Amino acid sequence: MTKAHELLDEGDRGVRSAARLLRDEKGSRSGDSLPKSGSRRASSLLKDESARPGSDQQPSGGARALKMGKRDAARLSRKLRNSVAAAAALAPEGGDGASSSGDDAAARAAKASASMLGRVRARRALRKGKALSAGGAAGAGREGSAAAARVSGGSKAPDAASRKATEKLERERRHALVRAAARRKSAAARAVDAVQARLSATRTAAAKTGAAVAAGAGGSSAVGIPLALVVIALAVAVAVGAVIGEASRPKDGPLEGFPPYITASMVRAALRCQEDYGHPAGCTIAQIIAESGMGDTMSQLAVRDHNLFGMKWSVAYEGEPEVAGHAPWGTGEEYEPGQTTQVTAEFIVFKSDEACITFRSRVFLQGSRYAGNALIQQAIAEHSSDKMAEGLKDAGWATDSAYVEKLKRIMDEWGLRALDTMTVEEWEQQIASGGKGQDYDSATDAQKRIADQARIEPFAGGGWCAKWVCNVFDHTGIAAPRLPRASDYMKFCHARLDASAVKVGMIVVTPSSSTAPGIGHIGIYVGGGIIRSNEVGGVIDRTIDDWLGVYTAAPSYVGWMSGIDLSAS
Repeated sequence: MTKAHELLDEGDRGVRSAARLLRDEKGSRSGDSLPKSGSRRASSLLKDESARPGSDQQPSGGARALKMGKRDAARLSRKLRNSVAAAAALAPEGGDGASSSGDDAAARAAKASASMLGRVRARRALRKGKALSAGGAAGAGREGSAAAARVSGGSKAPDAASRKATEKLERERRHALVRAAARRKSAAARAVDAVQARLSATRTAAAKTGAAVAAGAGGSSAVGIPLALVVIALAVAVAVGAVIGEASRPKDGPLEGFPPYITASMVRAALRCQEDYGHPAGCTIAQIIAESGMGDTMSQLAVRDHNLFGMKWSVAYEGEPEVAGHAPWGTGEEYEPGQTTQVTAEFIVFKSDEACITFRSRVFLQGSRYAGNALIQQAIAEHSSDKMAEGLKDAGWATDSAYVEKLKRIMDEWGLRALDTMTVEEWEQQIASGGKGQDYDSATDAQKRIADQARIEPFAGGGWCAKWVCNVFDHTGIAAPRLPRASDYMKFCHARLDASAVKVGMIVVTPSSSTAPGIGHIGIYVGGGIIRSNEVGGVIDRTIDDWLGVYTAAPSYVGWMSGIDLSAS
């Protein structure tokens, strides 16, 4: 007989033994019977023990019988495992003298033995689980003793040791629950502290963004969730608004429509000083060009020391926040008309270009000879850069006899007078519009009435551009003078046509054109970058760039009809 056949027989014996063990376990309704190999020995011992006094205690003989029965079961399990392993090892070696049928039989026996062994183990696990759930002994030895006691018909109540073990387990379970709850409570407390800290930091940051947020955050010592959400929302809104606002602001660099050295920060500072002190921004920029401009760059006094206006030093300026010090520079002074004398003088050194512009309005022009000058006061009241230029010369700003004419010529060339009635926000909006001028939606009602009428006003006939413009104004209730030529309306236009200067409702005039030399052409800016006018073939819409490309014979200018600023209405 081959080795495979021997193993087959051994496997069959293991299957039969396991089958008997299963039958014994099925026959026991309590689920706690002992393996059959030790049952007879346990039964005899249990009978002897039950006749003794105190038979409600676990008999020591029963424990020994249980131990022996478990040892027999363990031996059978090992035998079955060995049989399965050996059969599995021989299964692929069928070519070494073992018949194919013998190998198949050995494999089947091994499989059956493994299946039976698994069932035996499942039964044992089930029995152990039932015993534990019924409040039996904590250990395997106590489990066997309790099972033997139940077989003999003894008391089903757990013994003292079992009760103590059960109580100990229950105490440990309760302690574990308490510790887990404490850990959760501690974690929750830490989370609350972290949230409160973040809310406190958010309230502090939000308070710096405005008085309203500060009042809301400081109104109560215990801020609830709704207020916290409001604070967070306000802080986010302010942060997002700052990001969006910064993104839409003109970048600090050369600006279209200005000399290359005039930056956005300079224009912005001039407009702020106009809002704060009333000094017309157009004249401020014109002074920078006149005092510091040198072709496409600025003088060294302006570049190195940020002194854009040629302001001389005085000990009274020591300690001013915009001032960094002073330095000597050579300069030409006109003490006699037409005669320039070179001298050396001390000039102020500023911390930045913006600081220089601010200092001019905040300190320099607050001196009595400037602040008390009637022309400068008139310039502030009328928002007039022309009057400002006259007042500066009258108060002694410059010794140059042609200083006023020079400033006005610069204003004409660069259309700087348009800045006189603008705010920082309006200027930034027009720059951000990308050459489209003021948007219709941001216009006043008076401006919109002009734009709306211009869109429906009928054709006035070929060559009657000025008549068509006057009809638009008349039909909106604004009196417009009927002048003979389009070029005659130049007296209302003081700024060069540029996206940064034109506003809804303004008239746009070119004093001469290729088709009408000396007569020119006139239209109305209606917003969205469109100029509408009466031309030979009808009423035409042109973009600003298109208008400038068509009417090239002379520069185009913009202004308010009859000098009435509709943006202030």
